[in-house]
Amino acid sequence: MRSRQGFKLDIRRSLLLLSALFILGMIGITLLNVSRLQSSILTEREFMLRNATQTAEGVIQYYYQQAQAGKLTTQQAQTQAMAAVKDMRYGAKKDGYFWITTDTTPVPTMLMHPTVPALIGKVLDLPKFDNATGYRPGLEAKPVDTDGKMNLYTAQNLAAKNPDGGIFEYRFPKPGAGGGATQEAFPKVAYAINFAPWHWVIGTGVYVDDVSAAAWAYSTQGLIISVIGIALLVALALFITRRTNASMRNAFAVFARLEQGDLTVRMDRRSNDEIGQVMASAQKMIDRFTQTIGSVRSSAEQLLSASTQVSATSQSLSQSSSEQAASVEETSATVEQAAASIRQNADNASAADALAQQVLQHADSSKSAVGQASTAMQTIADRISLIDDIAYQTNMLALNAAIE
Repeated sequence: MRSRQGFKLDIRRSLLLLSALFILGMIGITLLNVSRLQSSILTEREFMLRNATQTAEGVIQYYYQQAQAGKLTTQQAQTQAMAAVKDMRYGAKKDGYFWITTDTTPVPTMLMHPTVPALIGKVLDLPKFDNATGYRPGLEAKPVDTDGKMNLYTAQNLAAKNPDGGIFEYRFPKPGAGGGATQEAFPKVAYAINFAPWHWVIGTGVYVDDVSAAAWAYSTQGLIISVIGIALLVALALFITRRTNASMRNAFAVFARLEQGDLTVRMDRRSNDEIGQVMASAQKMIDRFTQTIGSVRSSAEQLLSASTQVSATSQSLSQSSSEQAASVEETSATVEQAAASIRQNADNASAADALAQQVLQHADSSKSAVGQASTAMQTIADRISLIDDIAYQTNMLALNAAIE
């Protein structure tokens, strides 16, 4: 087909364009999947943090019950609980840990921290902690944006007001490989639960800067697999297109010769697919058309022969008609002659009758005239016999003319 600008979009280009559009679509889907994967990974980690924090809460709850049962004093129970939670780890690398603060406002005090013991007993109001980006009092709660300026432990206590705990987010340096911390702050998601009997808040968090990389890695892997699959499909499509174009070019060449009136062409059927079937049908059509043209040509030749015979017959009939017309004219002349003879005979008969009357008138006057009369009568009889013969012949001629 052709566009309005006259650009020829053949099958090969159509397949390439379709493949390009498909690749662009896959890239768009990949970008969308990256966002969805990031959200899915974050949600998964939030549930992991909640489960881990609830586990730590369960340990504290155990020691609280020991104190309530009188088996331990409150101080002993709290000390043992902190020690137990301090040693707890989770995650694939076992690098997840917990800290415990007070629930005081506006800023709590650190009670236990396994990796930064220097914070224990200090109010967490240092400017470096003013980096909370938001919090949610519950996993299903609406996020509260803090613009990265709220104290992270204040955000922690606000999120922990929910009985089941809540999420808070902030940016914080990572521990250095040789000790200390990095200069750059990385995004971190944390979970906190308020243990009301002792006014403690148990918190834990994980860095999520790898979430985007993990999502991209997974999506890129899928994209690469898709691109490889598309490349194979394009190669197959080009192979099929090449075969199809070869068959179509053959068909176009045949049709072009047919257009010029050449009925001796043959379809080169190279495959048994739909195109091959179309070409086979076209060949049958050409053969049938050739047979039809042959039949028409034969009929035309027969018609020409019949026309020649009819023309000859017409000429013969015309000649016969001319001869018959001549015969009729000749017969008409004969009839006219016979009629003249009849008129002459009639005149002769009238004369003979007058002569007979004269003889009868003079018979009585002279016997000598009897001999002459006898002689005259014999003459008259001879003439009457002649007249009868002429009349008979005339009647026969008239009858023959009438029959012809």
